[in-house]
Amino acid sequence: MSLLRSESMHLYQFTCFKDNAPKAMLKFGALDCIQFIDLNKREQSFNLVYGKEIKRCEETLRNLQILIQESSAWKIPMTTPKTIQELEKALTKIQAKPGQTNSAIFDDIEEEIRKCREWKEETMKSYYETKKDLVSLVLMREVYKMGREKYRLAARIGEVRGDGNSSKDMLKEPLLDQNVSGYYAAISIANIAGVVGKEDSIRLRRLVFRATRGKAIVITQDVSAEILREEGILAPKTMYLIIFQKGDFIHQRLTTICESFNSEKYDLPEPEESQNIISELTSNISKIREVIITMNAEIKEFFWSINQIPNSSLSRFMIYQSFIRRELAIHNTLNKLVPINSLIHGFFWSPLPNRKIQENIQLIQSEHRFPGLQALELMEEDVSNGHKLIPPTKIRSNDFIEPFQQIVNTYGVPGYKEVNPAYFTIITFPFLFGVMFGDIGHGLLLFLFSAYLCLRNDHISSDSFLSYFLPARYLLLLMGFFSTFCGLCYNDMMSIPLGLFGDSCYSKIYEVTIQECVYPIGIDPTWYTSSFSITFINSMKMKLSVIIAVAHMALGICMKALNAIHFKSKLDFYFEFLPQIVLLLALFGYMDLLIILKWLSNYSGEEHMAPSIINTMINIPLKGAMIEGYPFIDSIEKNQQISLTLLLIAIICIPLMLIPKPFILINALQHDKDQTDIISFQDPNREGQEESYHRLYDEDETQGNPIGDTRQGNEEEKRMREESPKNESNFSRDSEIDKLMKKISLISEDNSPSHTASEIFIHQLIETIEFVLGTISNTASYLRLWALSLAHSQLAEVFFELVLWSGVKAQNPIMIFIGFMVFATASFAVLMCMDLMECFLHTLRLHWVEFQNKFYKGNGTLFAPLNFRSCITEIAQLN
Repeated sequence: MSLLRSESMHLYQFTCFKDNAPKAMLKFGALDCIQFIDLNKREQSFNLVYGKEIKRCEETLRNLQILIQESSAWKIPMTTPKTIQELEKALTKIQAKPGQTNSAIFDDIEEEIRKCREWKEETMKSYYETKKDLVSLVLMREVYKMGREKYRLAARIGEVRGDGNSSKDMLKEPLLDQNVSGYYAAISIANIAGVVGKEDSIRLRRLVFRATRGKAIVITQDVSAEILREEGILAPKTMYLIIFQKGDFIHQRLTTICESFNSEKYDLPEPEESQNIISELTSNISKIREVIITMNAEIKEFFWSINQIPNSSLSRFMIYQSFIRRELAIHNTLNKLVPINSLIHGFFWSPLPNRKIQENIQLIQSEHRFPGLQALELMEEDVSNGHKLIPPTKIRSNDFIEPFQQIVNTYGVPGYKEVNPAYFTIITFPFLFGVMFGDIGHGLLLFLFSAYLCLRNDHISSDSFLSYFLPARYLLLLMGFFSTFCGLCYNDMMSIPLGLFGDSCYSKIYEVTIQECVYPIGIDPTWYTSSFSITFINSMKMKLSVIIAVAHMALGICMKALNAIHFKSKLDFYFEFLPQIVLLLALFGYMDLLIILKWLSNYSGEEHMAPSIINTMINIPLKGAMIEGYPFIDSIEKNQQISLTLLLIAIICIPLMLIPKPFILINALQHDKDQTDIISFQDPNREGQEESYHRLYDEDETQGNPIGDTRQGNEEEKRMREESPKNESNFSRDSEIDKLMKKISLISEDNSPSHTASEIFIHQLIETIEFVLGTISNTASYLRLWALSLAHSQLAEVFFELVLWSGVKAQNPIMIFIGFMVFATASFAVLMCMDLMECFLHTLRLHWVEFQNKFYKGNGTLFAPLNFRSCITEIAQLN
C-alpha cells in the first residue's frame, strides 16, 4: 500500500541564531529533504527581514543575465557547473581572500558585475554608434553612386523645362533649330535622395505622385544583398531619388513626406564633385571599419578574459549565476521564518524520521560549531490550534513512472496520503488509448519508435528533435504495445484483416458455419468481407466500450473505499462508497451482465426473438421491466423480478448518499462549537509549549557550547550570549511566542476553512446529483472508445482502397509508386500524428473526468524541499 500513497512527513520546529541561519540553510539545502513552512505569507515582501538581500540578488541576477547574453552573442563558451561540489570548488578559486564568507563573496561579485555592466554599456554604446555611422556612410555612398549614374538621365527625361515649354514639343522641332545649351540652362530642377525600407518604397511612390500630381520623378533602387549582409543590416533597404522642379512649396511637401517614413535623407553633390566625395566616403568607411575591427577584438578579449578561471573549464559568469541563485534560494527560505530577538524560529516538513534529523544536526554542529541549532519533532495538533495542518505530498518517482505522474499532477497533485492514481494509469491509460488506436501496423510503428528512444536514450543529443520525446518514451512504448495488442484482437492491420491462424470458421465453399469452431485470436477475418461487417464490428466495439466503462469507473469508486479506510472516515465508506458502488453495479453492472448473457446465447434461426438490451434497460423504469423477446435468465417473470429489485436498490442508494452524511457532519459541527464555547481561551497544551520555548531561551542564555570547548567556540558563544536579551521580561517573551503560534495557526486555518450547515448540505446535494447524473453521462462518454476506433479503421480503409489499392489494380508501376508515397504520407500525417494526438486527448479526458472524479481530490501540494541542485539544473536548461 505504500506505493499507492505519498511518503510520511514529519513536522519539526527549527531554532537557530540569526547569524548562523544562512550557514544552516546552506547545509540543509544539501540534504534535499527539508521544506520550510512559510510563516510570513501574509506579510508584505518589503517588510520581511531578508527583503533587501533578495532585491540585491535579483538585481545582480538581471545584470548578470545581460552580461551572459552579451557573452553568448560574442561566441564565448559558457560552461555551467554540474554539481554543488564543482560549484564549491570553483568558488574557492575565485575568492579574493581564502575563507571568505558567502556574504563577502556576494559583495565582491555584486561589485564586479556592476563594473562589468557599466563598462559593457559604455563600450557597447560607443561600438553600436560607430557601426551606425558606418552604415550611414555606406548607404550615403550608395545613394551618391546612384545619383551620379541617374541624375543626367533623370534631367533629360524631365517633362518640364525652365521656359515653360514641354520637352515633347522640342522633339518636334528641327534638330538644327534647337538651342541645346539654352534648353539645359533654362531647366531649374531640385532633388531629394535617401533610403527607406523596401516595404515602404511603393507607398513613397504613391504619396509623391499624389502630392505633386505627377510633377516629380521617383527613381528607386534596392541596396544590394551583399552590402546588407556585410553591414549586418537585417531589413531590406531601397534607395530613392526624387527629381522635381525647384519650388519652396513642393520642396517642403516632399520633405514632409520623406520624414514621415523616418528615412535617411542626403544632399546630392554636384555631378562634377560627386566622384571626389565618393572617394572621400570610401576612405572614411575604411577607417571606421578598422576602428570596428579593433573594438571587436577588445570587446571579445574582455568577455573572454573575464570568463576564464585558472585551471578550470567553467565560465566565471555561470559560476556567479549558480552562486547567486543559491543565495537567493537561501534568503527566500529565511524569509519564511520568524525572527525573535537574536533567534530565528520556524517549522519544516521532512520525510526523514527524528533520528536521522538529529544525526544531521549533530553532524552540522560538529563540523561548523553552530550554537543554538535545534530541530524538535512536533505533533501537528501541538501547533495547529485544532485546525488541520496539511503536509506536502512527496511521491517516489523514476523515469518510467514520471510521465504517468505528470498526467495526474496536471489535473491536480494528490493530497497527503491520498491514493495516487498514477500507478493505475500506467496500465489503464495506454490500454484505453490502444482500444481507440488499435491497429497492428500503426501500433507496431509507434512501439518500434518508442523502443528506439528507450534503447538509445543516452546517445540522443539534447539538441536533437527526438529529445522532446525522451521524457515520455516509456508512455509511448506502452501505448504502442497496447495498440498492437488491440489491433491483433481486432485482426486489423492498416484496414487489412490477417488470416494468421489458417482457415476461417466459415466455409467459403458451402457457405456454412463450422460448428464448435472458435477463431484462436481476434475477430474472424471473414467478417471483414461480409455484408454485415460494419454492423457486427460496431456492435461488438460499442458493447466492449460499455463493459470497460463500468470496470474503469468501479475501480475509481473502490479507490474511494481505500481512502476512506486509510483516513478512518466511516461516513465516506458507509454513505458514499457503498451506495455509489451498489448504484453503479445495479444499473450498468446489470447491463454488462445482460451483454455477456446475450453473447453466450445462440439465437440462430430465431434472430428476431433476440432481446434488445437498450430496450430492456429503458423498459425497466417505464414498462415494469418488460422484455421484448426471449428472456435473458430462465423466465420473463424472473427477469422482471431481478430488474425491478435492482432498480429499487439503486433508488434507495440515492437518499443514502444525500441525507445521512450532511446531518451527521452538521451535528458534529454543532458539538464542536459547544465545546469551543465551554473551553477557556487557555489551551491545555499551552503551558507545555510555553515551557518548551522558555527552555530554548534559557539554554541560549546560559548553556555553553554543547560540542566543543575550544577558545574559538567559547568566544563565539560569548558574543552570541551578549547579543541575546538577558533582561527581557517574561511579558515580552510571551508576546513573541504568541506571535509565532499565531502565524502557524493562521496557516492551519487556511488549510481548514470553516463551513456552515447550509454549505455542507448544498455541497452534498451537488455531489449526489453529480454522481447520479454522471453515472449515466460518464458511461455514455466511454462510447468514444468505439467511435475513435471506428474512425481510425475507416480512415485507414479509405487511404488503402482509394490511394494504394487503386494503383495496384491498375497494374501500373508508376501508379503503384505514387500511390504508395501518397498512402505513406497520408497515413503518417493523419493517422500517426493527428489521430494519435486525438486518441491521446480523449484518453486523457476519460482519466481526468470519468475515472478520477469518482475518488480523486487532487488538492495537495508537491513537496518542494530546499534544493540547490535544481538551481544548477535550471541554469543549464536556460542556457
